Amino acid sequence: MALLLALQAVTDLHVVAVKRRDTTSEHEQELRDKLSDSRVYVCELDRPDVLSTRSGRLIRGAFRGVPAWVYSNSSRDASRRIKEVGGNCETIVLIGEAAALHIPAVRGQKIIWDKANVISASISENRHRLTSRFERLKATVTAGPAKRFERRALEAVSSVWVTSAEDAERLRRTFGREADAVIPSSVEVPKTPQVASTEGSSEIYWMSSFKYPPNWDGLVRLLRALEKIDPQGEVRLRVAGYGATEAQRAHLVSERRVDYIGFVDDIADSASGVLAAVVPLWAGAGVKLKTLTLLALGLPIFATSAAMEGLPEDLAICVEDEPEEMARALLRAVRNGINDNSDAASNRLSTMAEHFSISSFNSNVYRAMQFGDLS
Repeated sequence: MALLLALQAVTDLHVVAVKRRDTTSEHEQELRDKLSDSRVYVCELDRPDVLSTRSGRLIRGAFRGVPAWVYSNSSRDASRRIKEVGGNCETIVLIGEAAALHIPAVRGQKIIWDKANVISASISENRHRLTSRFERLKATVTAGPAKRFERRALEAVSSVWVTSAEDAERLRRTFGREADAVIPSSVEVPKTPQVASTEGSSEIYWMSSFKYPPNWDGLVRLLRALEKIDPQGEVRLRVAGYGATEAQRAHLVSERRVDYIGFVDDIADSASGVLAAVVPLWAGAGVKLKTLTLLALGLPIFATSAAMEGLPEDLAICVEDEPEEMARALLRAVRNGINDNSDAASNRLSTMAEHFSISSFNSNVYRAMQFGDLS
């Protein structure tokens, strides 16, 4: 959304969006309201068929050279609309990996691909870290199609954007292509902290989507490490997020140290009273919105290197890449406190405002589009 709003402010914008399976009329209206100065076309996903199961998508994706999760976002309706309106546009901006499915509709035009991450490199780096057998199998089967899909798309686009210097290096190493721009993700950064660390609290805040396997995998790994390092249950986790399955909810409710609160409308309010936040992510690439969101609250965070990709590591109060070391660090913090004062929180927000705010994001976009600095 940040990219669409940045472009809407400076150019005549046509937006072709594809509904998700859970998109509601309220979601659609919210999109139209935010992009009221643009022409918005909302398109349907292709109808599910006999190969729309998880295993079916893996098989078809392997044959057609398209990652299964990308294939599940295919929309002939969107391709038709893009071909119809795109011919009159000077530049086509494809946002996210699945958007590259529509390149045939605008082939030959100036195309910018704004990538969330380099999929094939990320899969190769991270599949051995996954604890689920199915997710490891899926990563193994997806690696080849992902690389073929990305290579075809990269050959067709004029420019490619990534969110971190590390992802730019993955792009160069994997495909021999230089990123045309590195544009970190962004969030709204308040002038003052919204949530202060509560000394004496034993609660640590976790917030993310359960739909992205590495998020769940990281949380489970941390819980297992805590059971080993902190058998008395001194460290407690307050867990917020959306998209949990019944099995995931049951798992969390059964955990004695977890306060599972599910989806929340107000993240700041849901994090009130905690000592710190944690981002236990051992897989994934690019700048992580969940990390930015927690930092923007003003909370001190414990994180992994993967969670801090593209960010100065000193924004985190602790960076640990071994689950048991992360658990030990959290236990020390609960027992001894972390002495996170208002000056430290303000300094974090100052760095965030300079490099990861909406204003800095807009400036990066306008430079990459060669509009100049219009923010």
